[in-house]
Amino acid sequence: VDPGDAGAIMPIKVADEEGVTDSLAIYRAINYAVDHGAKVINVSLGSKAISKLEQQAVERAHAMGALVVIAAGNSNESLVAFGPSSAKHALAVGQIDYSPPDGEAGGVRSTVSNWGPNLGLVAPGEQIYSLCSKDNKHVLPSIRKTGYYKQDGTSFATPMVAATASLLWAKNPALTNEQVADIILATATDMGDSGWDGMTGAGLLNAAAALRADTSEKLTVMITNIRTNRDPRGKVVSVDVYGTVRGTFKEYTVEAGKGKNATRFNAVAGPYREGSDYQHITRLIVQDVLRGSDEWILRIRAVDNNGREHIASTPFTLPE
Repeated sequence: VDPGDAGAIMPIKVADEEGVTDSLAIYRAINYAVDHGAKVINVSLGSKAISKLEQQAVERAHAMGALVVIAAGNSNESLVAFGPSSAKHALAVGQIDYSPPDGEAGGVRSTVSNWGPNLGLVAPGEQIYSLCSKDNKHVLPSIRKTGYYKQDGTSFATPMVAATASLLWAKNPALTNEQVADIILATATDMGDSGWDGMTGAGLLNAAAALRADTSEKLTVMITNIRTNRDPRGKVVSVDVYGTVRGTFKEYTVEAGKGKNATRFNAVAGPYREGSDYQHITRLIVQDVLRGSDEWILRIRAVDNNGREHIASTPFTLPE
């Protein structure tokens, strides 16, 4: 694929010279991009707050056929509390470092990268060359003069995924946004626990594999949200699990394993035979299925028509 065929870049400014923005500006920018024909929208920003405006913009973009790729955030926290990366149909991107402290080969998850439900995958995000504005007051004059500098963070990993999506569409314009996302996730190089996991998502972006992949239906399995419910005294009494199981499959169940390093899992909901798309799957009653520990691993185990298992798992701590 000739990169020149991947389309034009539409830069949209949403922040002032200090990098400050708000939900209305982000909402308007995403809608502007969609209304002017954008197919891939890169959102390299976010905060520890949930904005319905931002969520609405991402949902509208998805409904209009666009793919919204969003930085997961750099706080080493569950991105469930962060927006807009936690929005439905957002393809959230975490970061890997290429130079771990022990000096071994790179490609490890960054210790600052957000994790948890809705994380799509990870991509390189350390020492990435970026454009530097001549008006940037926070860097040395020599850097401003060159126009480039190196930056770290999920904001710089996200464009790697957005660029891959653009190349996929350039190669095959007939693909839907969900097909593009499914190809990127299915061809990622697995990291951490087998299958999708809350620390690295589907794994490390593999652009070459994505571009070589066929367009046959993929089975995407991931946990997209976990919410807790409290009684009038403030005690957590139940946990709601949301997820995506998209593609052809036989059935799937929700399972729980006790402890941070659980190896034994019990089915706590299901089996289900209808797909889910960022939807509520089940409510787990704490006193029935989450007793005896505050630390758990929750997972979705899907079985395809060939009998192969597809696992999505994430650590979960019962809040006080």
